[in-house]
Amino acid sequence: MSTTADSVRMLVDGGLVESTSGATFDNVSPATGLLLGTAAETSDFGARALAQRSRAHRNH
Repeated sequence: MSTTADSVRMLVDGGLVESTSGATFDNVSPATGLLLGTAAETSDFGARALAQRSRAHRNH
């Protein structure tokens, strides 16, 4: 189930960043079926772009 959240971020290349789309997904334990939390969702392409932006920001 995807939703939009204001404060959900993901760890990309050593830094916390928001997803490119703002979409999230529920992280559910396969063992218990309980909701562990909400995670930011992005595509592979989005994660690479965020990593590049993160590295560029750190280098300046």
